[in-house]
Amino acid sequence: MCTVYIYKTDASMSEDDMIRETERLMPLLPAWRRQKLDSITHTRARYESAVAGVLYKYAMREYRAADLSVEVGPIGKPEHIGGVPYFSISHSGEYVAIAVAESRVGLDIECKGDAGCRVTDRMFTEREKLYVHGELKCSEKHNTASTEDKKTTDNTDESGILGETSDMRFRDVWTAKEAYLKCIGCGISVPLSSFEVRGGYIQQQEQSEGSDNTPEGPVAGGKESVGEAAKEGRTDGISVYHIWTDRLDDDRYSITVCMEEDISKEIKVDIKYVLDIDRLKCL
Repeated sequence: MCTVYIYKTDASMSEDDMIRETERLMPLLPAWRRQKLDSITHTRARYESAVAGVLYKYAMREYRAADLSVEVGPIGKPEHIGGVPYFSISHSGEYVAIAVAESRVGLDIECKGDAGCRVTDRMFTEREKLYVHGELKCSEKHNTASTEDKKTTDNTDESGILGETSDMRFRDVWTAKEAYLKCIGCGISVPLSSFEVRGGYIQQQEQSEGSDNTPEGPVAGGKESVGEAAKEGRTDGISVYHIWTDRLDDDRYSITVCMEEDISKEIKVDIKYVLDIDRLKCL
């Protein structure tokens, strides 16, 4: 089970208002979050990072895990000493979010598109490119391409879903990849084409001989199909990375949770919106 706490910031705030609000929030932040803000100069990003720090305190209070010690890893990923509860923070556009779970978790939210599919064509796998370009039909809402290629019908647009755009599909794939890298504690230095989002899981791609770019850790049953392993009943002890993706604000945002879990289980995600920042300030 994973709980995601979401706060929507005020898009109409002026730069001066964000600066003042950030300063008001600073005393409420844990030390590790204040250090994070010291490295941020962009006004909105700094404000969102401050909100994320207060949202972390709120989530831990709700989780009854307040006052835990946090250490920051070499790539900047914060984690509780001893692990549990695991958490992951993300913010983009107007939204700030934190995921909390008993197992390793990665969270990403994104509002940006991919003009001309330049990132897609340069960094995604061939199958993911087909999905973003609308040449594969998605069998699960907001998951990437199904394990069976299905051409679209005359009753849908090229994506197979009415109203779908390449930017929506790009955000689905991008957030899944980012969430996975956060979950395993790797930076973006890992080639995004070295693993694939497929049918609710992460699938490791074949690497060229001598390649040293494969992310460490169990990845979707290795190079075999997770779906085939499940069909054959080989689920005991196989740990995989599950993907859960949804969209917010009329599909202008994609949000993805990645969790390491037994292949026989489905991850459950509970979304909780925090509506009042003043409630956070009182912590």
